[in-house]
Amino acid sequence: MRFNLTLFLILYFQFISLLSYSQITVQRGYIIKNNNDTIHGKIEYLPGGLVKKVAFINDNSTQINFVKPSDIKKIIISPNLTYQTKELKGNRVFFKVLTNNTVNLFEYKSQLYISCNSDSLILLKGGKETINKDGRYYYTEINTYKHQIKECLPEAYSNVSMDNLRFNKNSIVKFITKLNNHPPTPQPSILDNKIQNLNHFGIEIGASNNNITFQGYNFAIKDLFVSYSNKSPFEPAQTQILHRTNSTQIGINYKRRIKKTDFYLFSGLILDNMQGAQIEKIGLIHSAVIAPKDGNFSMWSDTIGKVVDTYNYKLNSINLPVTLYYEATHNKIRPFMNFGLLSKYYIQKHIPLNREVYIKGELQERENINLKIPAFLWGAKMGIGLRYLINVNNSISTGLTWDLAGTNETSEVGPFGTFIKRAYLSYNF
Repeated sequence: MRFNLTLFLILYFQFISLLSYSQITVQRGYIIKNNNDTIHGKIEYLPGGLVKKVAFINDNSTQINFVKPSDIKKIIISPNLTYQTKELKGNRVFFKVLTNNTVNLFEYKSQLYISCNSDSLILLKGGKETINKDGRYYYTEINTYKHQIKECLPEAYSNVSMDNLRFNKNSIVKFITKLNNHPPTPQPSILDNKIQNLNHFGIEIGASNNNITFQGYNFAIKDLFVSYSNKSPFEPAQTQILHRTNSTQIGINYKRRIKKTDFYLFSGLILDNMQGAQIEKIGLIHSAVIAPKDGNFSMWSDTIGKVVDTYNYKLNSINLPVTLYYEATHNKIRPFMNFGLLSKYYIQKHIPLNREVYIKGELQERENINLKIPAFLWGAKMGIGLRYLINVNNSISTGLTWDLAGTNETSEVGPFGTFIKRAYLSYNF
């Protein structure tokens, strides 16, 4: 087992050495500051667009700087992807440049704006609107956007036809781009659309509290009666048991950015070590039971002894989670959540059970039993946490997870399931 683990770790680190990775996914680009200085570097890849601020890493540096719209004039990420900062309702924000020249067209939070010769912005308005006329509702087409665009046009374009123009992004972009007759300005060759650093790795440690539920092992004592949980002695002697144990973990994790989304695919290989003992006073021994003729249980006679079970947990397992991972913000401290599936493989496939029978305070019998448990458990997993960016290459994550795993596999302990509450700390590189 030790040889196999060592071989796996060697292959794992050889694999990651071949990949491009860091703590944020980026694209190459440059920024133009308010004093017109140009700074080249890497800009965090945000498929939803820039809003309040964006992470920027200067060339030849690993330090992450967060650039606000008030700090710069433009961000150029590729020949077809430029953001320009403008005033909107008293605040300076990032506008995505869709096309510019005669009419400048911008996008902000899925809304389209135009500007003419000045810096003032005009929100395009249009689409269908519901009106109430004589108690009846009608749909009407709002064409305000056509008049807004026409007012921006020079006199030479006064006869341009807008009959086929519709109020949707593709139609308006196509129309104004053709109107501008102005292809994108060629940018330096360093710019492309390549997304870098999709892969993220980590080493983690953790501790968990495990609630283990299974069926107790059958027992019987000749010529005596055993009561447990106040059940009838005529019922089967198998009863459900809930144990709480603790375990520690160490492992590795890997997540990969799903292109054009803010989600990651997260997986890991976690080694879990569970140690501890659980003592159960599972039965009281009676010399007789009193019951009416119809067989319904009435009451026990005198108690003369007890049965004590001690479960010794020495279980090593391998956990293989596969989840979707989502970060809620793009700041230095990033809350995240993940949800998905968990598989658990037990290397030791039995639990030692030491059973002791006492009659009138004296030990009468001791039995050692190895209870077979299922090798595999499957279940659901969810978690929350925080990730702190140290620099572009390193971060620290901490979180809590809740796992619910079980099996329908037949074994000596019957249905065997666990509910796991886990806290962990991960160093990501």
